[in-house]
Amino acid sequence: MYISKQMNKQTVRFLELVARIAQFHEINQTFGIDHPSKDLTKETLQKSISRFDFKAVDPKITRIMGFAIWDEESEKKHLLLIPLWLFNYLPDDRKLICIDGSEVEKKDADNDIRMGCVAYMIEVGSEFEEKME
Repeated sequence: MYISKQMNKQTVRFLELVARIAQFHEINQTFGIDHPSKDLTKETLQKSISRFDFKAVDPKITRIMGFAIWDEESEKKHLLLIPLWLFNYLPDDRKLICIDGSEVEKKDADNDIRMGCVAYMIEVGSEFEEKME
């Protein structure tokens, strides 16, 4: 498993967000509680994700968390398929890139699922790699 010795702040924030989503999901599934606390609701998680910049997250970490490469030969190597577990927490107005290259808002996306991911992508890691080179 890959863990960077100098993990950047955005990657740490991403892992914290993943942990909060997992906690919310587990409480919801186990106890049927939609609002375990005022700062742990689907709405607060969506708000956190809406402000989140995936461009600065270590792409190796996102791959561990379920993001997938759609086209390794493409010049757009930083566009990764969104894992289904995260898709449900993205805000409806989040801009996504379809595998056909078109741009859509999440609310207009269909449920085409491939390799555990939806057929839509977001840019991940482009700023992280630029800083690390």
